[in-house]
Amino acid sequence: MIELENEKKFWLGQDEIDRLGMRVMPNGRPVDQPNFWFADEKVRNEYMESWSPALTNDDLAFNWVKAGGLDSIGAMERAAAINSSDRRLAGFKIMKPTRSGNLKASNRYYTTTGNAAGNSVDPRFEQYGKYKRLVALEGAIRRAAKEHKINKDALAAVLIYEMSHWEPTGGYPGDAVGEKEGWKDWTSLGVGQMQIQTAREMMNKYYDGMGDELSNRGIGAVLNHDVAFAIRLAAAYMRHLKETITAPAGPLRNGNEKSTRQINDWEAAVAYGVSPTDYQRYKNGGGSLTAEGQKRERAIYGWVRDAANEYLDCANAPSCKDLFKKGPPMGSDVK
Repeated sequence: MIELENEKKFWLGQDEIDRLGMRVMPNGRPVDQPNFWFADEKVRNEYMESWSPALTNDDLAFNWVKAGGLDSIGAMERAAAINSSDRRLAGFKIMKPTRSGNLKASNRYYTTTGNAAGNSVDPRFEQYGKYKRLVALEGAIRRAAKEHKINKDALAAVLIYEMSHWEPTGGYPGDAVGEKEGWKDWTSLGVGQMQIQTAREMMNKYYDGMGDELSNRGIGAVLNHDVAFAIRLAAAYMRHLKETITAPAGPLRNGNEKSTRQINDWEAAVAYGVSPTDYQRYKNGGGSLTAEGQKRERAIYGWVRDAANEYLDCANAPSCKDLFKKGPPMGSDVK
């Protein structure tokens, strides 16, 4: 074991860590962040110094982000793509899409110890793990879709896709992201991973100029802690995209002129994560989407749409509600 000069704590040495398969941090606790071993030593030490068994998962996520843990996500994913059994993954498995576009497992990251994948025991809901954090929010999604005249399946699809990534999607871990990035206009926060500037524009357009009354930090607090309103803003943005982006609708009856139409709800679900200008150009034959945009489009019309279609049935089924009662899906802010 090694002794830290300042803290006088005894931590495990590298030999002991290797013997334990790198599944234990130097402080003797199981690795609880999938990219722990890919982070700089300074980041790991800062995180372990703040570690306590009294902390909730949200507290630990907040501390990891605050220490700089997000910076090594890319390195972890690249390593996992080369070797999914890399010892530095510490027992976490990094899920990748199959050729059909479906995820190989319920969560993008899950530990091989225990039943962390969170699969539904009800065979009707085989994709439960992809939307389980939204089960308690079915009412908020339905009301937001009705308010902005958006297809509720398409709205659910947007949220499912945005929550399929590792980044914190609200609560105090989301605040840590805001602090780290300085609450910039482009900082993406909340269940809908909406940029602060986009949220401001939607507040101003649909909610009586509310955005001009709030600072960037104030808008970030809304996105991170008012989950129901964050969902309303996501629906509002889909509505905005439908109102402002057009696509060809085919020739008119005389055959000489082409008509246009507003994009539909599912196209808005794709455009939600793409530059509106790029999507307008793409829909009108002006070039391809970026690689990330193409990935999103394939997902929205593939596994995400399938999961969204199943989600609303599941949210109203007793078996899904029983699963949700075992633990809140999004942390302290779900009501």
